[in-house]
Amino acid sequence: MLAQTTTSAGGGAGLLLWYIVFYVIYSLAFYGVFKKAGQEAWAAFVPIYNIYVLMKVVGRPGWWLLLYFIPFVNLVILIIVMIDLAKSFGKGGGYAVGLIFLFWIFGMILGFGSAQYVGLPAAAARWPRRLHHRLLRARRSHRRRRPHRLGLPADGGDDASAGPATARSDDRSPPSSKARARVRRGADGRAGGGGCGGGAAR
Repeated sequence: MLAQTTTSAGGGAGLLLWYIVFYVIYSLAFYGVFKKAGQEAWAAFVPIYNIYVLMKVVGRPGWWLLLYFIPFVNLVILIIVMIDLAKSFGKGGGYAVGLIFLFWIFGMILGFGSAQYVGLPAAAARWPRRLHHRLLRARRSHRRRRPHRLGLPADGGDDASAGPATARSDDRSPPSSKARARVRRGADGRAGGGGCGGGAAR
């Protein structure tokens, strides 16, 4: 009975020792990562808070920390965060797999190696830029269409050149049927007057 108690106590102490060793290694890896990312490096040794700082490093909202306490969901969040962490240091999907399964190795390389923090992941950082460009395009197209709706030329500088051309085109427009009738009556009247004058002269 005493031997079994001693064995169980020794096994518990061994597990505790392994946990401490792994926690120190993980904390050291986070220490290097946080320091390169410009965050509080000491936060790597504070449980739970180091996960919150990790969310800031990869550009995820801080409330994602709560998802780590939900079974099965925490595994999905862990994979996403490790992929974002690899992208934050300019690494690809292969390095993200290494962070997921062998963080104590790839995390130490990331924190104390030659890798540099490049900012938020490319996918997360590119979306605001795309949205900004789309807004600019929408504004430009709206400004171009607005003068046409008001019946004005799109460019104010074309008013002077457009005025004479418009006037000439108006002058060259064909006369109406009433104007042509008036011209014919005048011509007939002049012809009749000329005939009467010639007869009187004879």
